[in-house]
Amino acid sequence: MNSPTPSTAPATALDRIFRPRGVAIVGASSDPQKRGYQAIAALRQAAFAGGIHPVNPKGGEIRGLPVATSIAAIEGDVDLALVCTPAPTVPRVLAECAERGIAGAVVVALGFGEAGPDGEELERQLRRVVAETGIRVIGPNTSGILNPHRGLNLIGVQDVPAGRIALVSQSGNVSLQLMIESMRRSRVGFSTVIGVGNEIDLRFDEYLDWLGDEPNTAAIALYVEGFRRGQKFLETAAEVTTKKPVILLKGGRSVRGKAAARSHTGALAGSFPVFRAGLKQSGVILVRRSDELLHVAESLASQPARGSYRGVAVLTDGGGHGTLATDALHYHLQVGLGELSGDCAAPRCRRNSSSKSRRATRSISPAPPTPIRWCSPRPSTC
Repeated sequence: MNSPTPSTAPATALDRIFRPRGVAIVGASSDPQKRGYQAIAALRQAAFAGGIHPVNPKGGEIRGLPVATSIAAIEGDVDLALVCTPAPTVPRVLAECAERGIAGAVVVALGFGEAGPDGEELERQLRRVVAETGIRVIGPNTSGILNPHRGLNLIGVQDVPAGRIALVSQSGNVSLQLMIESMRRSRVGFSTVIGVGNEIDLRFDEYLDWLGDEPNTAAIALYVEGFRRGQKFLETAAEVTTKKPVILLKGGRSVRGKAAARSHTGALAGSFPVFRAGLKQSGVILVRRSDELLHVAESLASQPARGSYRGVAVLTDGGGHGTLATDALHYHLQVGLGELSGDCAAPRCRRNSSSKSRRATRSISPAPPTPIRWCSPRPSTC
């Protein structure tokens, strides 16, 4: 299950967060209905190889693990904390995590910027702690994170297959839908799943930059309602899309959708036409529906990065579907259609069939007057 470290360079904060030596579960509980119990169970079920450190002032034992009475009392290496305590306690907990040397924290609590003035004040307190201590924070109001290659399951969904697609999402329900879809399909798996939550610290552009060099990731899928740093995201995307494809689904396109996004995660959704133009310039592929996101990411995961294409060819056993595919590529996606080499161009396909079969194939699938070439897969070796 473990995967190789990408290099011998010193580990960054995000390296330590997504490949932790140990995880502290702050607010651990013996109640199976509580997140502080479910997280421990999920890590054990996923065979997480690092240390699991429950923290609760009452002490004791949970699922055979000793419970530390404080963050300072944790024994062993710990790089990441899952904070399961109520919102008002989170600033203090983060300060204690930073003092212990923990690189990052995943904060699942609700009741911050999405909840009105009192929650906004709590968010300001969190930002002060981050600025003063340097601890990195995912969330708050996050569904959690997942690295199936290492058994790091702080989302709770079991048996999500490991694979090459990274998912970064501003919605826990969208992430859940895509994870369930991946479990129903044998070819789709995830390298990383990240619920960004309210982004009081770590932002989309930072996740994107880290995933650009993450060795288990071949394609990056994003669900976005709004950006805190839109220009920085576009600049980062322009660099990352030269290495691997980035596919994005946008929520909050309409006036009502923007209002829903604001109440959901506190996200600020800007002008969609301007946003769409920026994405195109940065090489990001925009999809329109949630059921397209995983399919497109899977298809592009095995393809060359942006700038490496020499065109797309369509292989078909009938002219009609080839024409529709050509329209979709050229008109809707603005994808270039490539010239096939002499050996694979339809009029010169190497065929083991009779001349009668060759004449039939050409009559069914004639070459249209575009750069594409039609070639029937059944009688040829193209």
